[in-house]
Amino acid sequence: MYKTLLVEFPDASDHMTAKQDELMAEWNSLLAKARLRRERLQEAESVQLYFDDYRGLWSESLCLIHITIYWFSYLLESS
Repeated sequence: MYKTLLVEFPDASDHMTAKQDELMAEWNSLLAKARLRRERLQEAESVQLYFDDYRGLWSESLCLIHITIYWFSYLLESS
């Protein structure tokens, strides 16, 4: 389309080239921002997975502590 416009309107070639350069610069900026956003989302996902694992391990630890306390109190009562 760009080349067709250049052929049809040769007097506006400088203006069209400048606009195309501006458009490509904005496009590349948008792509860079999208890459950065993707990286940040991946980092956030990693942090969330870490906290999910931590929460799961914490819950398991609390269960083991409760079981141990219950077992020791049972042993003490039966002695």
